[in-house]
Amino acid sequence: MPPGLSVGADGAITGTPTATNTNPTTFKVLDSTVPNQQSATKSLTITITAAPLPLTITTTSPLPVGKVGDDYGTVTPASPVTLTASGGTPPYTWSTTISPPLPSGLSIDAAGTISGTPTVDELDISHTFTVTDSTSTSVNKVLSLTIAP
Repeated sequence: MPPGLSVGADGAITGTPTATNTNPTTFKVLDSTVPNQQSATKSLTITITAAPLPLTITTTSPLPVGKVGDDYGTVTPASPVTLTASGGTPPYTWSTTISPPLPSGLSIDAAGTISGTPTVDELDISHTFTVTDSTSTSVNKVLSLTIAP
């Protein structure tokens, strides 16, 4: 049996695995209660995989500074601003509903890319962003954003 697991007399597999295995573990179970002193065996396979790491938003705060009238992401940095996450079970989907909403002219897509041309300034406002993984696990993170006049 994989480390941490055992088979009871009733055939129940119990315990908590203490290690993963890259190859399935195959073992035989012998049933000696078969009538007429016969025995029966069955090959079973167990694969132990690691649980995914917790889902987290890895983008750091504050977000890059933008400027009113400039395409966000082309001033600093010189590429689109895309939020990042790790752990959980990819793929990730970013909520397009931000609290409070992004400044007028900016939007976020389901891939986590913030784009657009802001039409109003915003000085160090905290926005709550949400990402969801493929198992419907969601996490939030507050990130600050400044749009200079």
